[in-house]
Amino acid sequence: MFFRKEGLRVTVPNHRAILPKTLQSLLRQASVSLEEFLAKI
Repeated sequence: MFFRKEGLRVTVPNHRAILPKTLQSLLRQASVSLEEFLAKI
């Protein structure tokens, strides 16, 4: 899955489960809050 925001692109692994720390890191890299991410899925 790809998530784009303000010219940033982050690749999110397509696994059944993503470790919480991995998700936090991905969101931080993309400058996306958890609430923004959850609204998109």
